[in-house]
Amino acid sequence: MAPNSLNNQLQGILNKINKLGISKNESKSLLLKLFILKKYGLISEKSKENEFVSLEQLIREWDSSIFNFYQKIERFFISEVLIPWEIIELILNLDTILSNHDFFSSLQADTKQKEIGQYFTSEKTINEVNNKIFSTKLTSNKIHSVIDFSAGLGDFIIPLLRKTELTIYGLELDKLSFEYCICSLIFNPKLSKQRKYSLLLTIKNGDAISGFDEIVFSDLCKNNEARKLMQDYLTLRLNLINKTNIPLEEDIIRVFSIRKQIGDIDKRFKEFNWFIDYPERFLDYDLNFIEENYFDFTVGNPPWIIYGPSIKKKYRSVLSSPPFSKYLYGKYNFVLPFLILALQLTKKKGALVLPQGIVAESYGKKVREKLIEERLLTKIELCESKLFEKVVNDYCIIYWDKESKNDTFQIQDNKIQKTIHVAFASIMNSHYKIPLLPKYHSSFIEKIASRSILLKEIIFVRRGLTLAKKYQQFYSEADPENNKIEHKKLIKHNAFKSQKKEGVMNFQVFYDGDKFVYDRELLGAPGDFSLFEREKIIRRNRGRKWYIGLDLSKEIYVNDIFDIIYSIDEKVSLKALFGYLSSSLTQYLAEYFIQRDITSNVVRELPYPDFSSNNLLVMEQLVDQWLNSAKGEEEFQRLRSEIDKIVYKIFDFNKEESDFVNSNSRYNWKHEQEH
Repeated sequence: MAPNSLNNQLQGILNKINKLGISKNESKSLLLKLFILKKYGLISEKSKENEFVSLEQLIREWDSSIFNFYQKIERFFISEVLIPWEIIELILNLDTILSNHDFFSSLQADTKQKEIGQYFTSEKTINEVNNKIFSTKLTSNKIHSVIDFSAGLGDFIIPLLRKTELTIYGLELDKLSFEYCICSLIFNPKLSKQRKYSLLLTIKNGDAISGFDEIVFSDLCKNNEARKLMQDYLTLRLNLINKTNIPLEEDIIRVFSIRKQIGDIDKRFKEFNWFIDYPERFLDYDLNFIEENYFDFTVGNPPWIIYGPSIKKKYRSVLSSPPFSKYLYGKYNFVLPFLILALQLTKKKGALVLPQGIVAESYGKKVREKLIEERLLTKIELCESKLFEKVVNDYCIIYWDKESKNDTFQIQDNKIQKTIHVAFASIMNSHYKIPLLPKYHSSFIEKIASRSILLKEIIFVRRGLTLAKKYQQFYSEADPENNKIEHKKLIKHNAFKSQKKEGVMNFQVFYDGDKFVYDRELLGAPGDFSLFEREKIIRRNRGRKWYIGLDLSKEIYVNDIFDIIYSIDEKVSLKALFGYLSSSLTQYLAEYFIQRDITSNVVRELPYPDFSSNNLLVMEQLVDQWLNSAKGEEEFQRLRSEIDKIVYKIFDFNKEESDFVNSNSRYNWKHEQEH
């Protein structure tokens, strides 16, 4: 069924349900439960005899005992609402092959799904994750546990139901998603009662992040009444979850009853809390923490949300405490706390579907440090784009194993169909950027490091706008009729169509690793302000390609998508530095990371060799030849080859090492007229 047709059909049904005198969310809740009953063929024909029917009646007709438990987990209380049979007929006529994702996406508004960061994972990705995490056979005489704390509709955990040796835990924040997940499980006629009763104890509605609050649990333990109830609750849950025979219905009901009593003592105890709601995973009978318990496995796809003001206000307290605060950094995607929590809770293996920013951008550096230094990481799968509709971010799957402690981990790049094994020892930068460097070449990185200093010891790297902001006053005076114009409009790149060319960058040499261009007119006109009036290298700081240029005229200034690089020590030759930065080796070292942009921090961490006076002179002469040449393709290739020879000689590369760099640092030539 076409999406628009389905949306219209469901909206029509919702409009009719809304007229029953219930809220919009209650209407959605009623519709999703009726849809699940219909999907499993559980709406009895004899109900058709009645003009009106309730959800309670429909459920009791096939299993009255399930309804007793259903009432305990219901979040929108609409079981007794009388539904005209004509609405039931409309639901029965819905497409029988309609997927959970299609139905729920049509039910839930796009804006709501974006607000909660809800994007459904494909069946292919789920199978890949589950197959890798459970690649070895589980011990049949032992119960293992798995948690998905962003369970959504249950996509990751439903395929695991066939593994009887697994206790499956699931947590979902959104109430409608939780109801869809739990109802899909307990209404499923193929699941045994034992499995259903277990899931009633382990599938919860709650907030995984705010629920990781030891202070609330500590306060509970100080309350004698709550402490006694908590011990009873823990004992009963342990007995029920670990029993092989079917638990009694009254025992399940008693679990829910005790949990309600605990919540009635203090409203803080009512909300989901890891240590209260899953005590068997954290506590002994005396309510002391047992760190070796936790969950054997973790899987899932956490919500993709930017940590904005509303999120910050809600989670400020819990995220400022361990274990989160130790690993949070900068302006991060809200999946980062979920990864931190997963690493905390996992006893053996885990995998999460995450934005590539976690492994590529600066906000993920502290958690990367943990994964790398403790050798937890086993695999990063860089996935093809467009996993989720309406999401532009690239995504990846991170796998970890706390028991492996290997010397290498795997990077699987699905875009280029390539897999390499990377040595932990080859990651030698302070931001824990992950190099796309096979393990058998890690020795060559060590050789480079042993003969170099870091570039940040001899250069400053400044973003153009940082400097250019200082000229707003000048612009206001020069253009009094437009004195409120924004910085980024003042300082443009390639605004050569405008009569005013101030602020437009100009390269004498423009090199990006893929192409080498010389076109002063196309790239703009020079500026004339003092902070830019120095010999400098100009580098584009956006994208994964290596763009650099050389300004010896001391007259070029740029906007915020460019860096200005200049030497701290006047003894460092800018020409020699530019020549070195134009080499195949530097291009390789800058480009071969998992990254969205070659950031300033990558540049600062690049190695810089100790040039002998002779090598320094030859490098300067080669750069002079380039500046004075006609800049054709043949000349470029010849001069770059000569530059590479000097660099390889400095680092004492053998033929295998130099061939490796040459074959992985390709460039393309484009003539001026093609631009």
